[in-house]
Amino acid sequence: MAGGGEKAAEEWHRLQRWQIRSEPVGTPEERARFREQFIASVREGMSVTKFPSAASSSEEVRNATASLAEFIKGRTGITITESTKARLNLLEETASKTGAGGISANKLSRILTNWIIDRAASLTDDELLSAENSFRGFITPELAANPPPKLAELGRRKNLLLRASILVHESHAIPLLKSIRDRAAAGDETLRQQAYDLVRDEVRKQITVLSEAAPDFFSGTSSDMAEARLTPLRSFLIAYAVVSDDRLTHNQASLEKEMRAHWEGVIKHGGGGYFPPPEGQHAYGPNGYLYSSPLDLFFNEPSLGRLLAAIGRGRRL
Repeated sequence: MAGGGEKAAEEWHRLQRWQIRSEPVGTPEERARFREQFIASVREGMSVTKFPSAASSSEEVRNATASLAEFIKGRTGITITESTKARLNLLEETASKTGAGGISANKLSRILTNWIIDRAASLTDDELLSAENSFRGFITPELAANPPPKLAELGRRKNLLLRASILVHESHAIPLLKSIRDRAAAGDETLRQQAYDLVRDEVRKQITVLSEAAPDFFSGTSSDMAEARLTPLRSFLIAYAVVSDDRLTHNQASLEKEMRAHWEGVIKHGGGGYFPPPEGQHAYGPNGYLYSSPLDLFFNEPSLGRLLAAIGRGRRL
């Protein structure tokens, strides 16, 4: 398609111009304190998961997979099927027994990029609409009918959060989503390379944070970016974090407190109207209370089957 690469580059650059900078500001001491608090929060979040060592038994691997599946379900409401868990167990057990074939950060970034772009290329119009609705944020029929006036003034449903830190007005976001789908389907290699650059940055950030917050995550391997080799189970966690934009902070009790604080803030400053309390809601994933993303379009059995197949192939390369 003539000009396709240039148009794709322009759209990605446009997206980046709307990015809300989320880096902490302040003095070096304040930034260091913020970093310490963030790392402690990730450590708290990861404390409920178990990652097997190189010498783990089959039962330990199954328990680790089950703990990660529960972690994801508690935060997003998405259930990892028994079939998917069984495939993940097999991959992890094989990696544990052989002690070789871990996936590097760059290789995992390429696997995730191809998986994401290929899934984007296959989205139907209904699935694209579902993704759009997810990016518009948390909603219920009652909230749609009587939103707090201050939220309405801010155009809450007119702006899409394409990432937790990237706010884009619908007039730009919707054509962008459609363009990404169509160009992915057309095999636009410029788009794929730009997506790889973004995914690689996210993967490296996750590895850096986890190496500091949860050293056990790297049990049996190096936390150095150039040397780290990730097992299938660890790769699966990073895939979840990249797609959901879940920073992996807070355990379930702390997440519930954060959602309650969010609700109290809207009630206090929203100027009336209605906002649903957080009880029974999930923080992330589709219709997430804190950040809503179309995770369900990627974390379903067929799509995860393709991801695990790619991880299995990548581990042997």
